[in-house]
Amino acid sequence: MAISPRRIRTQVRRHTAVPAAFIIAAFATSLSLIACSSQTSSFGPSGGDGGAPPANTSDLPLVEESDLGGKCSGFGTSIGDTAAMPSDSCPAGLCLADAREGLELYCTADCTKARCPEGWLCEETTVVSKRVCFRDPDAPQGGDEDASATSWLDKELPSYRVGSTSKGTASLRDYVDATKKKHDLVVLIISGAWSVINQAVLDDAETFRSSPRVAWISVLVEGWTYGDPATETELTKWHKELPEVDKMFDPGLVVLKPAVKKGLQGFPTFVGLDAASLDYLGEQMGVEKIEQTIETWREKATQ
Repeated sequence: MAISPRRIRTQVRRHTAVPAAFIIAAFATSLSLIACSSQTSSFGPSGGDGGAPPANTSDLPLVEESDLGGKCSGFGTSIGDTAAMPSDSCPAGLCLADAREGLELYCTADCTKARCPEGWLCEETTVVSKRVCFRDPDAPQGGDEDASATSWLDKELPSYRVGSTSKGTASLRDYVDATKKKHDLVVLIISGAWSVINQAVLDDAETFRSSPRVAWISVLVEGWTYGDPATETELTKWHKELPEVDKMFDPGLVVLKPAVKKGLQGFPTFVGLDAASLDYLGEQMGVEKIEQTIETWREKATQ
């Protein structure tokens, strides 16, 4: 892969320095909030002096379950952070942006003086400390487990194909090549438009010619502002300026989050999938020695 030495780096969120403009933008989109350390608890609100939980949380009123888990949008926060923001879309007036693994947006409620129902935990947000109900990751999930495990592969997302200026929709299932007639691998490039490294990778056509029989898809997660979920306008600009690969639009990595099993840590992140089955083969953050990684994935896919 013909990428200059300056490109053989990875822009890692929260662990390496980023340009001041990005940091300012991230703070602006978080409503100029101050990041605080996270303190989590399965109790309801903190009690009196010292912040200890009350002796008997069962005496507290219960948050209505119908107030929790609904859809809300238009918010974001930095990777690893959580923030609760006012929202008219939610019954209790709060939308939770949880970016500890990908980005989840859902309605929540204040639990400072209330108990969260079963399947929810009362925890503090990391951006402007506020106690709200979080989904309990260990709670049993309803529905068809087999269907939910693969439904993200069938989800139609806004997309662009190479050679086309018309936006359509596509799912990862559309890229299946059951007999591997055209390609052995599907490789996702999890992308943030603000990342100059990400831009350099997609701008270098040799990147894609050097690894044949690969279906490349740039999944646009963040736009041109550090920390902000991408918009469809930014998707159009992303494809127009860097047309060498197909594009898919997943702001905040909400739908395709299961594909990034190690958790999104920076841009670009490459994810290898078997073209016949879409089975996970591995992932790599950054472009260094990506050709070797791709060949390793190819060997797994042809075994």
